[in-house]
Amino acid sequence: METPSQNRGDRIKKLLQEHVKKDVAISNPIQEAYEKKLNRDIDRTQKFLRQAEQALEKLDEPANEHESWTEETRQKAHTLALYEVYQKLPYTVMKNDSLGTATAAHLTGEAVVQQTAATEEFGDINSELQQELEGLRATLADYKSMSALLEKRIAGHPSRVKAMEQKLHNAQHVDDELSEKTESVREAMARIKKVEDKLQQHMARVVTKLHAMLDWENTGMVDEDTFKRRIKQSMQLLQQLVSRLVQDSEKWVPITAGSPEEQLVQLMHRNNLIEIDNSGELAIRLRNYGAEF
Repeated sequence: METPSQNRGDRIKKLLQEHVKKDVAISNPIQEAYEKKLNRDIDRTQKFLRQAEQALEKLDEPANEHESWTEETRQKAHTLALYEVYQKLPYTVMKNDSLGTATAAHLTGEAVVQQTAATEEFGDINSELQQELEGLRATLADYKSMSALLEKRIAGHPSRVKAMEQKLHNAQHVDDELSEKTESVREAMARIKKVEDKLQQHMARVVTKLHAMLDWENTGMVDEDTFKRRIKQSMQLLQQLVSRLVQDSEKWVPITAGSPEEQLVQLMHRNNLIEIDNSGELAIRLRNYGAEF
């Protein structure tokens, strides 16, 4: 059965033999001498490894300890054993050791191969970057040519350039005027909204007072919810009349007979604010005094 040291030695022999065949260009006699020396170094190293493994196995054997030893005795024996081991000269590799030299040469060769491959890869990347740089230089040259042609053409037509500058100036002036007018329109809309809110509040007060007076004239007082609902319906009727007058082509608004809004309609009719259509269902519309006059 092969030990780990023999396996390592065989692998080293195979590795170094391949290294010698590929990378060492020497004559056959010198190569044979080199291989013999290398084999001797490998055998010596394997022998040392076997001795070391045997020594380790003996140290692990419990038979080395006496049954009567206490824990203190074991510690003293261990200390003495370490003292004896440290007195002996450990294994040291000679400076001209062919095994270490061959291993280093092989590893150095692999590093050189890897470095060469990396250098070639960087060379390819550099070539691609050079091509991109040439393309950018060509594009930059085209832009410079276009810029020179434009400057030459502009210099040859000063009147047209001046006219274009004037147009740009006028356009800027128009933009400023539009901005001012837009701001004026916004301010006018804000003022109109305030007036509309005030008119809405005034109309709500008038409708509330009207229904309060009508309710006072009636024999029976209505409850609060009914009173609020009538005010809301009357306000919706007035808003619908105004919307139809301004927006829709159909100006007439139908009115249900006997509804609370009918009393408001009668009051508006007496004050000549609306027109009434009795041809079918009762319908009303605001008088458009601006169109009549």
